[in-house]
Amino acid sequence: MLSDSELELLLSLDGAEYEMAPGAIVEFTVRRATINPQRPHGVSYALVLRPKSGGAPWVRFDNAHAVDQRGRGGGVLSMTTGTARRRMTAALMRSAPH
Repeated sequence: MLSDSELELLLSLDGAEYEMAPGAIVEFTVRRATINPQRPHGVSYALVLRPKSGGAPWVRFDNAHAVDQRGRGGGVLSMTTGTARRRMTAALMRSAPH
């Protein structure tokens, strides 16, 4: 569990935006939320890496909501939308010419 000081530090990142490399922006959204399985610490978050010039994010990590997916054995897997985006982005990056 997060201590009060850790939680306050995390919440202080809400709205922060940094140029992490030339042309690349990382931005944070962090807010208190109702405690539930997707948010066991009561924090709603998004970490976005996007081009400075605007446009669609390259990568987004979040705990927005669960998405049901079928696993290899046919069972239902639950993942956050952020996890799905990370997997898709990672696959695209691996297939891109270097």
